[in-house]
Amino acid sequence: MSDTVGASGATGRIGFEVLDWKPYTKNTLQAFLSLSLPSGMILHGCSYHRRNDSRWVGVPGQKFTKADGSVGYTPIVEFTTDDAHRRFQEQAIAAVDRYLGAQR
Repeated sequence: MSDTVGASGATGRIGFEVLDWKPYTKNTLQAFLSLSLPSGMILHGCSYHRRNDSRWVGVPGQKFTKADGSVGYTPIVEFTTDDAHRRFQEQAIAAVDRYLGAQR
């Protein structure tokens, strides 16, 4: 884990860190994970997906049953802009790559 000391003298981590990786393969889903963020927040219940050359991390969602009986998910975490979502994805995928690289 990387640490830095800011102007205030407070120590904080740099970048996202993968915690609690649980492999689970179904369709595009490859694993469930928790992400530790530099803010000190931990997001539990994230999902890691892969399809061909595309990879993405899904944010936690709440499962619900639709009127037709099928299952849907509503996000618990949302992004206010497309740019914020893109930055999250970049940092989350980088954390996954570091985690998987360390497992080899």
